[in-house]
Amino acid sequence: MLRRLTEDTLNALWYSGRYRWLGAALTPFERLYTQLAKYKWRSAAAQRMERLAVPVVIIGNIVAGGSGKTPVTQALAIALKARGIKVGIVSRGYGGSVREATLVDAAQPHRFGDEPCLLNATTGCPVAVAQFRSDAVRLLRSQCAVDLILSDDGMQHASLHRDFEICVLGARGIGNGRGLPAGPLREPVSRLGKVDAVLTWGGLSTLVPKTVPQWHIQGAHGVLQLISGNAAPEGTLQALAVLQAKSPIKSKLRIFAAAGLAQPDRFYVSLAGAGLVFKSLAVADHGMLSAAQLASMPDDALLLVTEKDAIKLRYANLTARHQRMVRIVPWRITLPTALVNTIAALIPQPFKSATMTPLAGDKL
Repeated sequence: MLRRLTEDTLNALWYSGRYRWLGAALTPFERLYTQLAKYKWRSAAAQRMERLAVPVVIIGNIVAGGSGKTPVTQALAIALKARGIKVGIVSRGYGGSVREATLVDAAQPHRFGDEPCLLNATTGCPVAVAQFRSDAVRLLRSQCAVDLILSDDGMQHASLHRDFEICVLGARGIGNGRGLPAGPLREPVSRLGKVDAVLTWGGLSTLVPKTVPQWHIQGAHGVLQLISGNAAPEGTLQALAVLQAKSPIKSKLRIFAAAGLAQPDRFYVSLAGAGLVFKSLAVADHGMLSAAQLASMPDDALLLVTEKDAIKLRYANLTARHQRMVRIVPWRITLPTALVNTIAALIPQPFKSATMTPLAGDKL
C-alpha cells in the first residue's frame, strides 16, 4: 500500500505537474544524484568490460519506471532467433531474490523476478540474472552457446560493455525533464544523442537528434490464453467483447482486469478500446494479486491479466476455480526490418552472411 502511494505521488509530480512543493524539496537530492551518476561513469570508464567475442546489445531507457523495454527485448530475441541466431538475455531480475549470477528457471519468478521468467518462457532463450549484469554476461558466455547477448535494461550499468544501445521512450516521454528523484530522468536528455537507435511508443520524439535513427513502434494483443497455456475459447479481445455484449442482462458476463505494470492504464485502455466492460484491480508494478482480490470475484467471472502477471499466477498454486477464471492477454510488437538487420550484422563473419535474409514478419 505504501509503495503504491509513493509511486502514485511521484508519477503525479513527474508527469502531471502536481506537488511542485515536493519537487522543490527534492532539488538537493536531484543534484546529489546527478553528481553521483557523473562520478560513476568517470570511475567505471577505465574498468569497462573487455569487448567480448559476441556482441552485447542494450535495450534501456533514460527514465525510471516502465517504458516497454521488456517487450522490445522479447520481440528482438524472437526476430533474431527466427534467423537462426543463438540469443542470450541478461537482466538484473528486479523483484527476485537472486543476487549472484544464475541461469533463470521460468517456474521460479519469486527467485528470478517476473520479467526474466517471462523472457525465458516466451522466447526460449537462455536468460541469466545478476545484481551486476556484467556477471550475468560472463555466466552466459561460460555456460551457453550464444551468438549475441541482449540486456533487458542496463544503459546506466557503466561497467557493462555494449556494442549497440537502443533507448526506448515511453508514451509519457521525459515528464518534467528533471533528474531523480525530483523527476523521472536517470540520465540527462543529451544521452539520447549517444545511443545507436531510439524506439518510441508515443510517436516520433523531437528530443532525439536527427543523426540517431528513430522508429515509432506499436503492438497488438494476440489470442487469449488460459493459465495452462492453451488457447482460450473466446479467441480475441474483440470476440470476448461480442460474447459479453450478447450475454443476457441478468447473467451479464463479469470481467475483471489486473496489470502489475508501471503504466497499467495502457492495458486498461486497450481492453476498453476492444469494447469490454470491466472492473480493474489495483496491482503494484511487479506486484501480485492478493488472496482477497481473488476471493472477491464471483465464480462465473473472468480475470484478464498481462503475460507478466500470468508468470506469477502460473506458479501461485491457484485453485481450480481461479485457474478457470484467468485469461492471459499477450502483447506482441513487430520491429523494423532495418533495426533487426543492423543488429544481426553485428555478429562476426562467417555467421553473418548466412543470417541476413529478412523474414516476412520483420516489418513494422
